[in-house]
Amino acid sequence: MGELFSEIAKEVLIKELVPELSKLIGERSAQAVAFKIISDATTEAFRKLGLELPKDACEVFKYAYEELEGGKVECEESDGRLVVRVKYCPLIVRYGRDPNVCLVSSAIKRGLIKAIFGKDAFIITKDHKYGNPKAPILIRKKKTLVEGDDECLFEVEIKG
Repeated sequence: MGELFSEIAKEVLIKELVPELSKLIGERSAQAVAFKIISDATTEAFRKLGLELPKDACEVFKYAYEELEGGKVECEESDGRLVVRVKYCPLIVRYGRDPNVCLVSSAIKRGLIKAIFGKDAFIITKDHKYGNPKAPILIRKKKTLVEGDDECLFEVEIKG
């Protein structure tokens, strides 16, 4: 069943959801709706499962990439911000360099943050902004493996 669920999830989340919604409401709106659905579903799933989850931002990224996806993550503090480097993202291996891989991954991270910290996150990428701009957690994606960079690079700022 795990393999079947994985294949369904791949088809729905990566390949079908945004393109099909785009036909109805346009690409930007489709991405925003998909982001909200995936993020909220992630938050709810983790709350229902009652898992013991990490309590700091670096551990959230490690959990999202290493535990859930088998990736490699490095974190460091720099100028009052957390800098997160993802050297290996298995979502790309599984699903290719489809930009929706980043949308799904970002939505999962936001959902985890909401489940763990009870706070919202605003995520800014080169081409998109997701979530509430007034959120107390700001995540800027500076580099991405999907676009051929040697890593995904995030800057995380927690306000209050």
